[in-house]
Amino acid sequence: MLLRFFRLLESARPADIPAVLAALPEADLAEAVTAMEGRLTRVARDHILARGPSSALAALARQAIRGRGEDPDWIIDRVLTRFDPEADEVFFTFSSADPRVHRARRAILRDRQGPDGHAVVAPGVRRRLLALTKSQSRLKRDDWWDEIADADDPKLVLALMSHVAWLTERQAARIIATLDAHGLRDVARRHRGLWEGRGSAFSRLGFPRFNNLSWVYTFGSDFTPVQESMEAVSVDQYRELVGEAASLKSPQAAHRLRVLAWAALRAGTMSPAEVLEHTRPAALAMSLAVSDGGGHLPGEQRAADDMRFCIAGYAAEWLADDPDRWGQAFSRMYTYKGTILELFAKPDSAVRYHFVSVEALPDGAREAANILLALAPADVAARALADPATWDETITAAAGLTPLCRALVDHVVADGTLQQRRELAANGATPDPVLARLMDESADPHLLLRIMGRATAVGREIIERAYALAPRDDQVMRWISGQDPAEALDALRHMAEDPAWVLSVLRVTIPRWRADAQRGRMAAYALLAELIGVEAVWALEVELAGSLEAMAPRVRESMAAGDAEPLIEAAREFSVQWPRNLPSWRDGIDLDHPLDRPLENLVRTHLDGRPDRWLHLAALLQATPDARYEDLIAEAARLP
Repeated sequence: MLLRFFRLLESARPADIPAVLAALPEADLAEAVTAMEGRLTRVARDHILARGPSSALAALARQAIRGRGEDPDWIIDRVLTRFDPEADEVFFTFSSADPRVHRARRAILRDRQGPDGHAVVAPGVRRRLLALTKSQSRLKRDDWWDEIADADDPKLVLALMSHVAWLTERQAARIIATLDAHGLRDVARRHRGLWEGRGSAFSRLGFPRFNNLSWVYTFGSDFTPVQESMEAVSVDQYRELVGEAASLKSPQAAHRLRVLAWAALRAGTMSPAEVLEHTRPAALAMSLAVSDGGGHLPGEQRAADDMRFCIAGYAAEWLADDPDRWGQAFSRMYTYKGTILELFAKPDSAVRYHFVSVEALPDGAREAANILLALAPADVAARALADPATWDETITAAAGLTPLCRALVDHVVADGTLQQRRELAANGATPDPVLARLMDESADPHLLLRIMGRATAVGREIIERAYALAPRDDQVMRWISGQDPAEALDALRHMAEDPAWVLSVLRVTIPRWRADAQRGRMAAYALLAELIGVEAVWALEVELAGSLEAMAPRVRESMAAGDAEPLIEAAREFSVQWPRNLPSWRDGIDLDHPLDRPLENLVRTHLDGRPDRWLHLAALLQATPDARYEDLIAEAARLP
């Protein structure tokens, strides 16, 4: 139940999350952190780190030690700043061989200081370590002992006195320095094993040389706090950073600004309206309306949907149902250097720069024009694309990118240029029905080659149709010769009605395969034997090998046996596994609503600003753990 609730909570408004977490039972919160394996929204993570109960903080520390969650090293440092006894003990339940654990334990025992300038060692940690010193009959070479000797805690270092003969000089020096720092110089003198017989660095006239030890041995802290990989900036900080990405000619700066905007949106330190007000160029801001894909961070989908919702509101206000204004904004999306709000306000007066190559754009910003078109009403988008004033270059770029919408697909299929159709054919998001329409509308061999290049990513009916329509010419031969054995043989099996042409293709293709592609080579020979006869295989292999002695062993076996069985046997070891259960977007339904996220829409409508409804939903989920999210939200929305 908790796992499902926290996954749904990723769709919550950031401002609502702290109130929901604060009202949950402590045990439930800790269990949820464990169930989520530390994969929390930034707001949830930061709430637990700042004011969460000890059990949840300890659970988060365990996940960070395992490298889970966002910025695990930074999380560990934040846990240490809480001085929480339960969380501190977690680090002593893992092996000190782990660098994260070793560093945290050193910080707890020595480097993390309290108001008195000394380390604050939790009672439970001290008891655990004292028990360890008593359980050993002799001091062993172990990181545990080095950590105890380094501890800024008199009780711990004095517990090693029964093992003093086994201490290294450095460990003994560290213990002496610790006792001296705590005003226990006389105690150090009494424990003669610490300094007696350890050389002039330790003793003078029979007493420890306290001041000299610090010159010989370094006792300073080597603890350096880890910085958060991407800080959630404020509006003022963000405004100052925008200048670094003022031009798409700086992809690195633009990418950094995009990541900063994501972090601020996920953390709730900036609203979508504030991001839109300050982000330039327009394409960079528009790209924030779509998350980065399947590996998105918790809360990223909600942040993207909030951006989409905000941009759609401004577009409806300023572009309205005017196809001219939509077309102008679409054409200038990649070249306009101002903000989205400035572009929407006066799209017709925006300076029309030369088109920017999509390849020159930073990652993420390349889909900006597609996103804008997907936000337009379908009929308005269709009229905007049909307008001669709309740039062909922008349409061409959009045809090869995502998201695809119905208006763009219909325009390219019916009225697009050859290059636009080729881009759409090669687009991995183009559904199979659209590929079928493209083949109906055009006999362009380049278009067919684009589809054939997606052989493992389209339905079998589509690829077989492309093979059937492709001309048996030199261009297709060159394409096949550039493929791996699996793709090349799949094509040839479907284009085998002209055996002589297949032979000519193999004569060019086989020499291009890697030397280790012998199974594919034998599969090709088995196909050739089936089409023409095994004699053709022998002749081709002699031609390619240069001599009988250099021929492949299986081909020589075939010649000795006088049949193709050795080739067929070898070919059985070479198989092509085609994918099954192709993605649902292949039926084309997402083309009508490519950006809609129904779950986020329901959460925004019924749960935003209502932590009480979130808690009611948690109770409903506990009672009916298998219920659909949509039904639970509808039930929670009844709460007045």
